Amino acid sequence: MTVSSATAKTSTDASSSHDYRTFNPATGELVRDYATLTDQEADAVLDRAHAAFLAWRSVPLASKVEKFRKLADLFTANMDRLAHQISLEMGKPVAESKFELGLPIQMLQYHAERAEELLADAPVALEGFSKVYTRKDPIGVVLGIEPWNGPIYQAVRAIAPNVMLGNTIIIKPAEITAGSTLILDELFKEAGFPESVYQTALLSRDQVSRYIADPRIRAVTLTGSDRAGAAVAEQAGRHIKPIVLELGGSDPFVVLDSADVAAAASTAATCRLALSGQICISPKRVIVTERVADEFIKLYSETFAS
Repeated sequence: MTVSSATAKTSTDASSSHDYRTFNPATGELVRDYATLTDQEADAVLDRAHAAFLAWRSVPLASKVEKFRKLADLFTANMDRLAHQISLEMGKPVAESKFELGLPIQMLQYHAERAEELLADAPVALEGFSKVYTRKDPIGVVLGIEPWNGPIYQAVRAIAPNVMLGNTIIIKPAEITAGSTLILDELFKEAGFPESVYQTALLSRDQVSRYIADPRIRAVTLTGSDRAGAAVAEQAGRHIKPIVLELGGSDPFVVLDSADVAAAASTAATCRLALSGQICISPKRVIVTERVADEFIKLYSETFAS
């Protein structure tokens, strides 16, 4: 694997900082660790991203579409390798990792097929003006801070619309899934994207703060906890940077008297076990009526006991 913006290290290199570590969730074994970027390396990543933006924003849309299609094909061709890496790092079954990978493939294909439509000027009716249009223009380098439970899906969710628009993007992955995201650097290069349009950056928290403060970072997106979102939003707000947050929730799963109790118990258990239980959109609370409570609890518990 070619690592362009982070240095992969073995666990015997005690002289480097190893905040990014891959542990086998099944055994607890340290599989691999990666050195966090030095401040000089982090600055170089941002330098390259900004320089790449100045050229990428003017690349014809047809060329971007071609590269997106090639990247989607590469995801498909590398499905087994990518799924193995995701499962090794975050612990979900390989079948679920492959399901995850289907989503970024669909996103890349969607943006390739609809790029012209999505990025076209849109007329707006505004009283007193003869012609008004909204226009979507690239703004610069975007920083994406992404979680561990869907490392490649979450990264591509931030990457696809921004890169197609003409922005460049730096992804700061979760500390336990750096290996999954670093493969993207290799695939982007193979797909023909110019160097540094996309980069994985293994940043420390202090370096993330410096990035947010840097005028070359024009927007920030984060998927993670409420605590992380509040901290990043505060920093982005201080520097008047647009930010998109997807934070955790705890919506209830409600079972009423009229429910098919067996189906409800099966669905609730499946939702709770998806991604090895590490999924923000799954219900974490089940509310049942007294009439169906005993039956539901029995069936629900059997799934976890098996």
